[in-house]
Amino acid sequence: MKRPYLSIVVASRNDDHGGDLLNRMQIFVTALVYQLEKKQISSELIVVEWNPPAGRAPLADALTWPDGGEWCTVRLITVPHSLQEKRYGDRLEFYQMIAKNVGILRARGEFVLATNIDILFSSLLMEELSRKTLNKDTVYRCDRLDVENSIPLAASVEEQLSQCQKKVIRVNNRYGTWRVGFSSGVKKTEISRIGNKCGEIFHRAKASLLDAIKPRLRPMEYKGALDEIAWYFRAIPSLHTNACGDFTLMDRESWKELCGYPELAMYSFHIDSLLLHLAMRAGKKMVEFPPEMVIYHIEHGGGWTPESETELFERQRRKGIYTLKHGTYVKLAQRISRGNFSGLVSENWGLPNYSFQETHKSLAKPV
Repeated sequence: MKRPYLSIVVASRNDDHGGDLLNRMQIFVTALVYQLEKKQISSELIVVEWNPPAGRAPLADALTWPDGGEWCTVRLITVPHSLQEKRYGDRLEFYQMIAKNVGILRARGEFVLATNIDILFSSLLMEELSRKTLNKDTVYRCDRLDVENSIPLAASVEEQLSQCQKKVIRVNNRYGTWRVGFSSGVKKTEISRIGNKCGEIFHRAKASLLDAIKPRLRPMEYKGALDEIAWYFRAIPSLHTNACGDFTLMDRESWKELCGYPELAMYSFHIDSLLLHLAMRAGKKMVEFPPEMVIYHIEHGGGWTPESETELFERQRRKGIYTLKHGTYVKLAQRISRGNFSGLVSENWGLPNYSFQETHKSLAKPV
């Protein structure tokens, strides 16, 4: 069979993470396959089901899958509980980045996009992907707009995207995360540009802010403050890492060269960003799609937002789940920039020595 142009890789499990998971995932699957077929993009959607919870239907049965089309194949790869228990224990039930690596390693596409199961792609972004003008040795990124969790499942994809544009909560761009309220009259391009402008102003102010806080802190306190705010002040290479776990696109050979995401057995926060620093160090070109080419993220509980960060990290702490703090992440990024990848890169990434059950729910006709 001819190699598809694009592989889209996601990871999930039927655990109702964040509430209403199956509804959000159904919107994602239906809209994505519809767009891929409409734009005639030779593609495959790979869903890695990691550690399926006992007593719940597998995703292959819990969701409605599209009939066979001309352009998109759907593959489900199951990583069983026995492997999770043997290798990682039960402290954390879902290792998102390791799960994605399982799919990325087994992807057949010329290019591979790692994303998530509660994402919709703007029409302009999908149109750009359909042009088939992607380059190798390049990392592609885009902004993410968070939207209210009220996108109607039964609506057409065009109506769903229209609703997304009207229900933006936040914009996530290279400068940070900006809450924009529920202003239905503000266009998404205007929202992104407002966020970008705010970020530019913020960065211009960094030098004077550092000068202001230094006299007020003892040396070790000042160092700690720098570690904590280095994320914002780019004491590391300036990359569009914000929400990069929802959209990181590279050619398949580059993913393999980088050995996928760092396989750290911890909560996924910042691990996706470390991959971009590894790519930068490897000489990959960084390309950001313009503000109008965005992804939409359906709001849900259980994950990171500016409003829930303290609660999330405290919950992880109580469970004994390790999470990379900003300061530790910055130190790792600085280490990568010096060429030290120890503990972050492994040739055994993606569990290459395991054969997993694979189910095909939709088969594209040979092109």
